[in-house]
Amino acid sequence: MAPRLFGMRAYPTPLLKPAHPFMIGAAITYYIFSGITESLSNSEMFRDHPDNPKLRYKKEAHH
Repeated sequence: MAPRLFGMRAYPTPLLKPAHPFMIGAAITYYIFSGITESLSNSEMFRDHPDNPKLRYKKEAHH
């Protein structure tokens, strides 16, 4: 069977099957780090700090 130009290839290459553990690991890592970032940005020490992005957006919203 000869490979077609825009159809199924003669030897389909699996993409998701070997990469799914890495995708799951990346999703878990993203979820953990976003939770850590959110909790640290809401901490007492960083809440009123000028580098806090939430504080910057609140100031721009009042203008």
